[in-house]
Amino acid sequence: MPHWCFVFNPAAAGGKSGRALQLLSKALDARGLSYTVLQTRHEGDGINRCKEALEKGFRHILVIGGDGTLNEVLNGLLDQSVVDAKAVVLGLFPAGTGNDFARGRNIPKQLKKRVEAIMHCRSELIDAGVVQVDQQHRYFINMAGAGFDAAVALRANALKNGVLPPKLSYLLALALSLFGYQQQEVRLKFDHSEESLPLFSVLCGNGTFAGNGMKLAPGAQFNDGQFYITRVARISPWKVLLNVHRLFGGTFLHFREVHTHQATELQIAAALPIPLQADGEPVGFCPAQIRLLPSAIRILQY
Repeated sequence: MPHWCFVFNPAAAGGKSGRALQLLSKALDARGLSYTVLQTRHEGDGINRCKEALEKGFRHILVIGGDGTLNEVLNGLLDQSVVDAKAVVLGLFPAGTGNDFARGRNIPKQLKKRVEAIMHCRSELIDAGVVQVDQQHRYFINMAGAGFDAAVALRANALKNGVLPPKLSYLLALALSLFGYQQQEVRLKFDHSEESLPLFSVLCGNGTFAGNGMKLAPGAQFNDGQFYITRVARISPWKVLLNVHRLFGGTFLHFREVHTHQATELQIAAALPIPLQADGEPVGFCPAQIRLLPSAIRILQY
């Protein structure tokens, strides 16, 4: 059986992730599986802990945290030269607030099934993506985009260090952003086509869910070699508010403001700054390019 390195974020889910580590450790100890725990010390430290694990020779890394911690570890894995990223098995023991990647991958909630997956260590290659902006880049594994969703991520990031619980902070950011977000004219260029429109939001889905369970890219698949792109033109905030349930059910696609595409690359240009996000993490402002990285990550199968 492999020796796993756990990258553990003690701040995930408002500090409740410690309970997840405790339960997992107890179960693995009972089965005699060896592991090492590297704890993140601050925001962004998952990148450093991932690189530390690789330098120490670990080739099986399990993230114990949420989508943000997973994104950090992903960036540590893809932005290093110690080992071919495809030679490393990356797993997630979801212990965050939204857990959208886990939802899209159908990671079971039962501890026994999670432990069995870690022990058997079956894996598969899946796609990833990269956002390039201002000579910088940020990798993502689930979803990236520009516009309203990124504005919410930016506001939620500012609120999450306050006194409110993480999920309530996100809902507050969503409500505050809905009526304050200014929809701007943008130019979108897909693989072989382009269009200009007043943009509410555009999302490149590698996975299906984002925003704490919203089914924003219903046709996305992790291993089909293309993004499922959902773009929403100018739309009334009241229409969004009254149809929030359709966002969670993925039944909003029939709205005339919504269009979908399949592509491997998206370029976004705008005269005014429009925020960007990758896996829910703010990554700057447009203009930007979002590219697919086919079969880039070896992920643990559950």
